[in-house]
Amino acid sequence: MKLSKEQIEFIDDYLIKNKVKYWDVRMELIDHISNEVEALMKVGSSFANAMQAVHIKFGNDLTIKRLNKENTGWDTFPSLYADSSGYKKLIEEKKQGLTKGFGKLQRKALKLFFTRAKSLMLYACVLITFLYTKEFFTLKTMYKTVLLLLMILSLTPCLIALFNLKNTLKSLTINTALLSSISGISFVNLFLLAPKIFLNEGEQLSFTYIFIVFAFLFPFFYTAIQLFVNQLKKYNSIHKKLALKLTKEQIEKLYAFTRKHYVVHYDLQTELVDHLSNGIEGQWQQNPKLSFDDALQVEFKKFGVFGFMDVVEKRQKAMNKRYRKILFRFVKEWFQLPKLLTTIAIFVLFFLVLHLKQASYVLMGSILILVAVDLYHQFKRRKKEKTQKQKKEKLFMLEAMIGDTRNGFSVITFSNVFNIVNTMRFNFSDLHSYWLALIAIAATLLCLTFYITSYVMPSKAKELLEETYPEYNLI
Repeated sequence: MKLSKEQIEFIDDYLIKNKVKYWDVRMELIDHISNEVEALMKVGSSFANAMQAVHIKFGNDLTIKRLNKENTGWDTFPSLYADSSGYKKLIEEKKQGLTKGFGKLQRKALKLFFTRAKSLMLYACVLITFLYTKEFFTLKTMYKTVLLLLMILSLTPCLIALFNLKNTLKSLTINTALLSSISGISFVNLFLLAPKIFLNEGEQLSFTYIFIVFAFLFPFFYTAIQLFVNQLKKYNSIHKKLALKLTKEQIEKLYAFTRKHYVVHYDLQTELVDHLSNGIEGQWQQNPKLSFDDALQVEFKKFGVFGFMDVVEKRQKAMNKRYRKILFRFVKEWFQLPKLLTTIAIFVLFFLVLHLKQASYVLMGSILILVAVDLYHQFKRRKKEKTQKQKKEKLFMLEAMIGDTRNGFSVITFSNVFNIVNTMRFNFSDLHSYWLALIAIAATLLCLTFYITSYVMPSKAKELLEETYPEYNLI
């Protein structure tokens, strides 16, 4: 059975009282707790008992002690507010995951900084200006100016956060982004203040050293400010949308509406729900008496005859392109040391086998072994997925693509079994060495692609999802 609006509001209030002060964490927990409570209520549990069971499941204690009326001992009774250590631990784990995620985003931003013409031109202008000012200031003045400038750059996210203090303090993501963005201040202390200890009185750091430190730290601080501002804008936008007239129950109806119209991936569902919410809110501003269902139908008609299918198709094309880039990145690793040695060994092995008269039988046997191994792992993975699906309903598009490609090898092999058998009747040893080399190269690439799509990418699925969806840690 579905929870009522009052019960969902009770869960939100319950989390606040249990010191879950961050709205983005509460948003995730409300969804999770609601699903757990609904599942327990379906099997006959009351709402109160279901809440107690979920409270314990998160690692919280349910027992509270109070001195009895006679002051001779302790009375114990259950309370949802007795202990919140489980939620405290969860928030800490989320914080660690977000810190790691922002570290990855920072490295990605630095890489983009040094590959984009616009940022390189800015960098060049800043360095040229720095070198030009050398003629007008003393070394001591240059040192103080650079120190002050780098301190200001490192603390700029704090200044920005002051104008958005309410949202910064109440969002774990923005809070963590701020701490990650200002962590570079330690580099200023390390490179500009600490070396002064080892200098004689009146002695100054050289201009060359100051220039190198400035050139090294400027891109780091610049990208840190950009990253924090982008995260702040993103989560401020989300927070504003949550504060709109649409209730949590109506938002859930929008998610159900997208699922009903064959949108199965959570990232695309969220995008469409966001679009529909904005449209409905816009209609309500013009006509407050319009019902939710009528406004939804008006917005849905804007998608045309095929509904969400065009949007799904465009997103799939974009995600296919991203998937190919990720695949190419992993394949490229096998053509760099030390993995290049393994690639060469595989090629040589195929080349030597193709010279044998029994090459067809060897290759056929290898394919059958690979299919058998792949089917075994598929069986184990599907068994594991069946258990996971009971706990996790949200599926991202990239996550589905990794799983679907993982199943591809055996399907392709079985669908082309007769073609493979006919090909294997061919005597490869009669071909010229050039042809054998080309076949060996193709076989090597197929072998690497199979290994990467079937084992490497699934094993790194969580890492790839965090890279693609920064919010994945909060889901």
